[in-house]
Amino acid sequence: MNVPTKRMAIHKLILDWNGTVMADLDRSWHVTNLLLTDVGAPPLTLAQFQERFTLPMARFFADVAVPAYRIADVERRWSELSATKQAPLAPGARALLERCRLADVEVGVLTGADPALIRADAQHHGIDSMLAWVDGPSLDKRHVLAAIAERNGEGGVAYVGDTTHDISSAQSAGLISVGVLGGYTPEQRIRAAEPDVVIDALSSLLPYIPATKS
Repeated sequence: MNVPTKRMAIHKLILDWNGTVMADLDRSWHVTNLLLTDVGAPPLTLAQFQERFTLPMARFFADVAVPAYRIADVERRWSELSATKQAPLAPGARALLERCRLADVEVGVLTGADPALIRADAQHHGIDSMLAWVDGPSLDKRHVLAAIAERNGEGGVAYVGDTTHDISSAQSAGLISVGVLGGYTPEQRIRAAEPDVVIDALSSLLPYIPATKS
């Protein structure tokens, strides 16, 4: 699915992190099961994790039987434990970030995770200097994206994510919505959310980024 011509060029890029910039599905699944076991909740198969994962994180943990009084602690520990385990960058992530740097396209991160996790991952992969800002943990991405859309006017701002919440949040704000395959959400659910663009690698966005500074 292609971006409509009038919105083809991306001049500001906002990225989800886990499952989007990071290919960390296995890391997140294992960390989740460690925490579920710790609170006496049943662990999830990988397929169950992908089917049930949702944002905000508190809703996900409630759905997988974490006791209400433990949710805030489990959410905090999820980010802390994840930061101690390395994960690879998603396909095309470095190429996209480097193109944005050369073209002077601002790149921000809007995440449901603790920013400390994003900083740890970014520093490990040497991409921290390519990120203009990190906002998180976001309880409802719609509000943040709506504020960004209001400041930037129409067109040229894209939000990229691997969950239906990411897609619907971008759509509600009137931004270019980009759904990434291979993350936390099965392909059929990503396509059913009808984002403007569906990609299987972040480098697929290179044609929408100016080659040099404008």
